[in-house]
Amino acid sequence: MKFDPNHLNFDFNQLVVLGLIFLIGIIVGVLLSPRTKPLRRQLEIEHRQREAAEAQLAEANRRVGELEHQTRNHPHWGSTALGDNLTLINGVGPDSAEALKREGLTTYSDVARLSDTELGDLENRLGRTRGTIVREGWREQAARLRDQTS
Repeated sequence: MKFDPNHLNFDFNQLVVLGLIFLIGIIVGVLLSPRTKPLRRQLEIEHRQREAAEAQLAEANRRVGELEHQTRNHPHWGSTALGDNLTLINGVGPDSAEALKREGLTTYSDVARLSDTELGDLENRLGRTRGTIVREGWREQAARLRDQTS
C-alpha cells in the first residue's frame, strides 16, 4: 500500500486532536528550552521570598495577638491619667466621649452611677433620642469595664 497525500481525509475531532498535540509540543519545547532556565530560577527565588514574607507576617500577627491579650488583661487597660477610655462602651464614639468628658463624666464609675433622671437629662444635652442610653446599656457596660480595670 502506497501513501497518497491527496486522499487524506480528517474529520473535525481528528483535526482537534492534531491541533492539541501540536500545541502541547510547542509548550513542552518552550519549557525545556535553555532560555527559560533563568525565568524558572527567578520564579523559584520569588516563591521562596514570598514564603519567607508570609512566615514573617504570621509571626507578626501572632505577636500582635499576644500583645493584645496582655494589654486587655492589664489592670489599667482602658484607663488614662485623664480618665477612662469611654469609647470602649458600645454606642459611645469619639465625639460622644468628648461630650461626656465636657459633662464631667470621665470614668466608667461616673457613667455607671448615673440615675435614670440623669440619663434622661444627659440624652437631651447630647441630642440623643430618649431611652437610647438605657437601650444601649451604657451603665451596665461601664460597670463591667470599671470592674475589669480596677
